[in-house]
Amino acid sequence: MKKLKIFRQESLVIANRVIISKDSFIQIRNITRIWHGRPEVDIPILNLVIALLIGVAVLSTPFSAIGWLVIIATLLVIAYYVYTLCNYTLNFELSSGEVYAFTSLDREFIKHSYEKVKELMENKDMAEGKYEINFNSCKIDIVKGDNNEIYKGSQVVVNKGDNSIQHVNQTDNSQENIVNSFNTNVEINYEVISKELNTLLNMPEVQSQKEDLEYIHEAQKKAEEKDTDGLKNALKKLSHKTMQVIEVSSSLLTIAGFIKDFL
Repeated sequence: MKKLKIFRQESLVIANRVIISKDSFIQIRNITRIWHGRPEVDIPILNLVIALLIGVAVLSTPFSAIGWLVIIATLLVIAYYVYTLCNYTLNFELSSGEVYAFTSLDREFIKHSYEKVKELMENKDMAEGKYEINFNSCKIDIVKGDNNEIYKGSQVVVNKGDNSIQHVNQTDNSQENIVNSFNTNVEINYEVISKELNTLLNMPEVQSQKEDLEYIHEAQKKAEEKDTDGLKNALKKLSHKTMQVIEVSSSLLTIAGFIKDFL
């Protein structure tokens, strides 16, 4: 099941092939699919019905107060799902399998936003401006020009207009800047990489490569530590044969993407 993250009537900014919201920062290259519609949520109908029945069953017993609490809590959960389904969403599915859903009560605005995002994703000249989509006010604002500063929550992202960005965390005032080319600045899912490395360890084609097995174990440890440089160094040691296994395997796409972008 896909992991769903809902952004309720927030806004997003698209600039220089990056999408920024209040608490997220994703590159368009990591988006595998976009669509609009109702939120794709799994409603635990059976559990809710059972909870209501339990609440009703104990109303005439000494535990009636608990029964009322169970009923009220269940009704609140039901109200949450009803409210969620009353919204419309613009959805972004990432290569990691996560889905980011931006909600609005205005169905036509969601459709318009979808068309605009689709247009921008297909536009290779997005570095020319900043585009903000506000799902609360249902407006799309466009700001032209270079060196646009984008303020979102604790993030400041400077679109320098030269295919690079400067990303600063405001909350700790550490002045720690990250300036990278968009060719190398990617969103790294260490958890998925670690799982894929475990899959690689168990592949028959790799079992006979004793040195590579050691390097894969080393890479897995570095992925768990979120040590990018250590991960790169470990993967660089792999033999050409193992690299080919990674390149052609559909179950190792995240590792293959990491190697393509960093090695």
